[in-house]
Amino acid sequence: MPSLPEARTIRLEFSPVMRAGDSQIVELNLTADGEAADTSLYEEYRVIAEARLELPFANVRPADIVSTALGQGGAATFYWEVTPREQGVSRGTAWLYLRLIPKAGGPAGETRGAVSAQSVAIRSRSVLGRTGSQARAMGVVGSLVGLWLGFPFLRTRRALR
Repeated sequence: MPSLPEARTIRLEFSPVMRAGDSQIVELNLTADGEAADTSLYEEYRVIAEARLELPFANVRPADIVSTALGQGGAATFYWEVTPREQGVSRGTAWLYLRLIPKAGGPAGETRGAVSAQSVAIRSRSVLGRTGSQARAMGVVGSLVGLWLGFPFLRTRRALR
């Protein structure tokens, strides 16, 4: 498989810790570092960047391979929404592939190869065994009860002045 003529940087961004029941965005970036000296690859092939996120114990959207065309010096960014199904550590892999499709008159045969496989580990925690939304609801209810119990003391304090 031919390689890209310019140097590229792959960056994977995600939060390693989150609340159980919440979701987060995982982002994978492929960017060019400088200019390419030889541009014949882009003249002979359509270059497509493809990515997939595998997390067995989490819901991942989109679940399938996502792809985008990659031009000379261009960048590709992929996003996934991840929601762990249970508390604990979800381990998986973020895959990045390059697919080269020959243009008319170019060499025959489509090629596809893995460029990067990066490890992903996301720990989901709970508050007293509750999900993030349940813990926030408990906090709102606790605040309302605290206000309701506190108002009689405020009235008594004002009356003493």
